[in-house]
Amino acid sequence: MGYPPFRKFKDAAECEQYYKVKYCAAKITTFDNIRVFFPAGSFKHAFYKSTNRKISNKNLFAQDRAERIDWIIFALQDTNAELFCGWDNKKKKIDENRRVAVVVDNYVVVILLRNSLNAIFITAFVANQNTISKIKLGKPWTKI
Repeated sequence: MGYPPFRKFKDAAECEQYYKVKYCAAKITTFDNIRVFFPAGSFKHAFYKSTNRKISNKNLFAQDRAERIDWIIFALQDTNAELFCGWDNKKKKIDENRRVAVVVDNYVVVILLRNSLNAIFITAFVANQNTISKIKLGKPWTKI
């Protein structure tokens, strides 16, 4: 599956408007027919990063995340995606309702399942090798 080219935005506001039209207002399903909802409030989590990882304040617009905005739908619909259960950072344990899709170039998309037919978009990013290794050591995801 060919992934789309990078998209350039002049600023965060332009990217957020694009996200709202392309994702929040659209009906998007995964390759295995899970409807994914894109809350407007997920934009900052997905397209900002922290300048201080210790306090995780998500205060800097992340161009590298934004340029791959069109990859989200492709990753969700990629039948070759490697699927794993996610990690609940607050509870410090595996969350079988979180689905982590790892696709080309270590691109990761995370969704949270509400039930077997519906999910909410959480985030998407290019993971470093350390993060990919941790994801792949985790539990493979299977549909509820």
